[in-house]
Amino acid sequence: LDVTLPTTTKHLTQLGLKEGTEANIPKQNRLKILEEARANPKSFSGCGGSAVNTAKALQWALSSNNTSNTSNDEKKNSESVSVCACIGAIGEDKSGDLIVGSCKKSNIIPLFQRVKGALTGQCAILVPESGDRTIVAVRGAYRELKLDYVKNDPNVQKALENAELIYATSFLISTPERYQIVEHLAKTANENGATFAMNISSVGLLAKDPIRQRIKSLLPKTSIIFGNENEAKALAQALADEMPYNPGIGSSEAMEAIVKQLKPGGVAVVTRGEHSTMVAMADKKILEYPVETNETLQRLGQVVDTNGAGDAFVGGFLAAFLAGYGFGKESVCVGHYAAGIAVRQHGSGWDSNVAREEVPPPPSLLEHRA
Repeated sequence: LDVTLPTTTKHLTQLGLKEGTEANIPKQNRLKILEEARANPKSFSGCGGSAVNTAKALQWALSSNNTSNTSNDEKKNSESVSVCACIGAIGEDKSGDLIVGSCKKSNIIPLFQRVKGALTGQCAILVPESGDRTIVAVRGAYRELKLDYVKNDPNVQKALENAELIYATSFLISTPERYQIVEHLAKTANENGATFAMNISSVGLLAKDPIRQRIKSLLPKTSIIFGNENEAKALAQALADEMPYNPGIGSSEAMEAIVKQLKPGGVAVVTRGEHSTMVAMADKKILEYPVETNETLQRLGQVVDTNGAGDAFVGGFLAAFLAGYGFGKESVCVGHYAAGIAVRQHGSGWDSNVAREEVPPPPSLLEHRA
């Protein structure tokens, strides 16, 4: 659950925090900041979580038909189709209920393990004047996801068996058991002919040697890996056992090192904020695609909150990939468009009601298969 609070750079400095980062401070300090954010009348709460944010963008892009030759009835029927499911762990509390309800509203199938006696994970999202948010996370129940649940829950089993793509964030591998879950997901995808994709997720994660080793072991099973520029550089250095992280390594050099470790034919996709997105495949020239602003995004206004932008990009990119557009310009453009919508609204949750009819998303999965 995200508790979003518009604030100031001065306030972040007073808290000892930096814009655009995740706070690496003691748990008691994080709890205090979260409590203060929740008590502030300017704050508001909503469904968050990196993978859920991605699922919402993906679900929208694969189920919407906003083209001019699509009837209203066809749009309505398409938008009711669930093409995406989410696995995770939440508490048996109101926050968990809100997340389940939000997923259902977005036509995402919620496959959450409800953890008795644990509170749903929460994040304070502090958004200064620049819109470059700072995250203060209190993990909660999400750390309690069990391998037994993923392997034996019949609804999860069915979803994994039918999946064309399985996507995991690296946050999931921060404990040994949850790393085993990701290993199971990757193995299932590879055995079933599905695509396995991962997100690097955090520079901070790569500072921990066990996590570096886990990511290394997963890369040969991974077909698509996402990250921002700093995350890609940190992963490349981790692969070379060069830590702590030094941002001086070049982006192209980092991507070339990463794609060599991926499954044959794999691709690395690196976002760079408002700058061009880079796409690399082994033994091929790295391609760059600029971020463009269309009429719809101009109408929505300026950037107000960067929280969830990278997640939305991944959802848009994967939706276009699944619709048959591959790893090129079309998929990147859909990712940019989804991210552009996300940054023009407060809160990380994907708002399916935001006007976006000027630029149609990729064809629905049903149309593509037909």
